Amino acid sequence: MNDDIGLHDAYSLKSASDVKRLYSRWADTFEEDFIVEHGYVYHRHVVEEFTRRADLDPTEAILDVGCGTGVGGVELRRRGPWPVDGLDLSPEMLAKATDKVDGAGTPIYRHLFEANVLEPLNIGDGSYGGVISIGTFTHGHVGPDAIDQLVSLVRPGGLLSIGINEAFFAKADFGTHLERLVSARFITEPELVQVPMYDPAVAEHDHVDDTGLVALFSPLE
Repeated sequence: MNDDIGLHDAYSLKSASDVKRLYSRWADTFEEDFIVEHGYVYHRHVVEEFTRRADLDPTEAILDVGCGTGVGGVELRRRGPWPVDGLDLSPEMLAKATDKVDGAGTPIYRHLFEANVLEPLNIGDGSYGGVISIGTFTHGHVGPDAIDQLVSLVRPGGLLSIGINEAFFAKADFGTHLERLVSARFITEPELVQVPMYDPAVAEHDHVDDTGLVALFSPLE
C-alpha cells in the first residue's frame, strides 16, 4: 500500500495539472490502496442505477467519463451488452484501464481517450447512447459546469448516470445548475439517488459513511 497518497490528497487538488501529478504517482497502487483498502463500492451503485433505467440498443456505446483504472467499465460490462469507451485525464490511469479484459479475454474498453472534461472534447455530439461517471464530480476535481458538455455527447433520449459526492453536490451548488439545464429544456428532470461510497463491513476510515448522489437524466431534443 502507498502510505503517501490518500483521499486527503485527492480532495485537496486545485487544478488539472495537480490531478495529473497525483494520479501519475497513484496509478500503480490505486486499486489496492483505494478500491480494496477503503471498501469502495461507489462504482457498483452508479452502474447499477444506469443499467436499471437504460433502454438502449445493445450496439449503442457508453462513455465512462473519468474512467481511471477501469473498475466502472468492468462493472458495466458485467451488467450490460453495450460497447464501452473510456475517458480520463491521466495517461497512467488509462494504461491500467487498457489492461482490463472480460472473461473471454476481450478488452473492456473499445476506445480510450486522454482528455480534460473542462476543455472542449474532440467527440461528436450525440455519439453515445449513455454516459456514466464515477468519482469525477467531487472535491478537488470537477464541478457542475462540465455536465453540459457530457449531455451533448449523448443522443436525445439516451441516459446519463452521474455520480456526485453528496457533500460536494451542496458545496458546488449542482442543484441550481441542473435546474438551469431543465429550465432550458436541455435535460429531463434529474432523478437523484443517494448511494453509499464505501462498505463499512469491509473497511474503517474517516470517510466510510460518505454518500454520493447519482443524478440520472436524459438529453432532450
